[in-house]
Amino acid sequence: MAQTTENFSFVSADGSAVLFTLDRGVVVQEGGRVAPHVVLELRVGFKPQSEGLEVTAWEEVVADFPSSRQRVRSPKELENLQRLLDKIRADLEAQSAGGDSGIKRDSSSP
Repeated sequence: MAQTTENFSFVSADGSAVLFTLDRGVVVQEGGRVAPHVVLELRVGFKPQSEGLEVTAWEEVVADFPSSRQRVRSPKELENLQRLLDKIRADLEAQSAGGDSGIKRDSSSP
């Protein structure tokens, strides 16, 4: 898995979504309670619209035992996700303005 600049690792991608994870290990919570092994999942979804592209991002906390999955909703995390979406928008607009589709083709193909 490739590391990103925010320490998230790239896991997978398809035409409509990208998945990154950040292994937090065992996490001590308020009151000294220990949570099981925790992984943060960052998902970015892409959906074509008649006027451009809709991009959404969300983060989930996944714990091993007991098995649970919860969407992150803290103000700080939501602010971080909005900054990520703003950066994605700026990058896409810059590519569009430059005439670069962003699609790289394999030059070894016939």
